[in-house]
Amino acid sequence: MQQEPPARVYHSRRHKRTQRQKWVALAVMAGAVVVLFITALIIGLVRGGQTPPVVSTPPESTPPPAPPVVSSVAQASSVPPLPPRTPTPWDEDGIPALYNRFNSIPDTWQPDLTPAGGLQMDRRAAEAYTAMAEAAAEDGIALVACSGYRTNWEQTNNYNNAIQRYLSQGYSQEEALRQTELYYAIPGTSEHEAGLAMDVNDANYPGARIDDSFADTPAYTWLQENMTRFGFICRYQKDTTDITRIAWEPWHYRYVGANHAEKIVELDVTLEEYVDALCRAEGLTPPESDRIFGRDNLNADAGGDDTASSADTTGAQVPPSLR
Repeated sequence: MQQEPPARVYHSRRHKRTQRQKWVALAVMAGAVVVLFITALIIGLVRGGQTPPVVSTPPESTPPPAPPVVSSVAQASSVPPLPPRTPTPWDEDGIPALYNRFNSIPDTWQPDLTPAGGLQMDRRAAEAYTAMAEAAAEDGIALVACSGYRTNWEQTNNYNNAIQRYLSQGYSQEEALRQTELYYAIPGTSEHEAGLAMDVNDANYPGARIDDSFADTPAYTWLQENMTRFGFICRYQKDTTDITRIAWEPWHYRYVGANHAEKIVELDVTLEEYVDALCRAEGLTPPESDRIFGRDNLNADAGGDDTASSADTTGAQVPPSLR
């Protein structure tokens, strides 16, 4: 019996089914590839069309505008002027009187003698000294008035006695005279005779005398810091003997008025230089001196001319004493 045809039929059917499965698998795979491709394409298009996010950056800080350039002239004009000096009860008008070996006290001058520290001075000087001594006492300083007004007789007696002391020490007449005039004004030219000077000591300093040791006392220090408030100057300073012709006297205080005293100390000049400059500034003949004023700072401040001559000075043009 022959059964081959049925077997062949079954085999043919299985082969066809297998082929169909292969094609389906291929189709599914192809479809998957297409889907993936399309998906990738869509994603690429979507991403390609997106705008990158905008990151806001803080704006750079802008520096403040520079101030306008102002010329130095404009700057100077915008600075408020210094306040004027406040007047004090001890200010004096006019030019301080200058008494020295070249300028005698006028015969017509009579001081208005007033008590000052147990002694006497011209009224304005006495009032100022009294106020100064009271202010010093408030600060614990006891000023002692040692020598105020002197008559011409007293000055002459002091002057002659000094000469005799130097002669007794072996000095020649010429040397004795020179040493005497370093500390004693020639009679008729002393500020003590004018009632405008006071020799001062310190009552609280044991051993203090009328000599250079006074410069080591608290009273001297206080006076250097406060004397100008009351119109006084330390008349004969160190290293000015060639101008004043008087040696350093830390104890000798002269009244000139607070306004003048402040300027003299500020400029660091002698009374001779100060009066000389003021006279030149006002067109007056300066008082006679053996040394023409020559400190540029004061001369420029006063507006004077240091080339002016003083050869014709007789003493009559010396400014009157302060009143």
